[in-house]
Amino acid sequence: MATVTSNAKTYQELAGPGFRKLAGFIFGGNDKNTNKMNIQEFAKRVSLNNAPSHYVEPTQLKKFWRIQGVKELEKLFASGMTVDYSQEIDWKLISDYKKQLWYESINR
Repeated sequence: MATVTSNAKTYQELAGPGFRKLAGFIFGGNDKNTNKMNIQEFAKRVSLNNAPSHYVEPTQLKKFWRIQGVKELEKLFASGMTVDYSQEIDWKLISDYKKQLWYESINR
């Protein structure tokens, strides 16, 4: 049985972080000998490698993630890796990075 403890005072404060912690445990986070990937890095990799190149805005990337992210996570888990869900995905950071790569590619 898994239990998540928190100092949160409301359900809303616990919902996101509590779920990420529990999901991390369920998907192998309790096994210290597995390879772990940070959810931010994984979302960035999926956004760069799988999302259409014109998807650069955070809202587009989030929508793509909702549609495609679970399939990509399944592939990752099948490979024996786990995901560290301890932080939220920063879509603006991924968007800025993707835009930066695009600007660099046209200015070569």
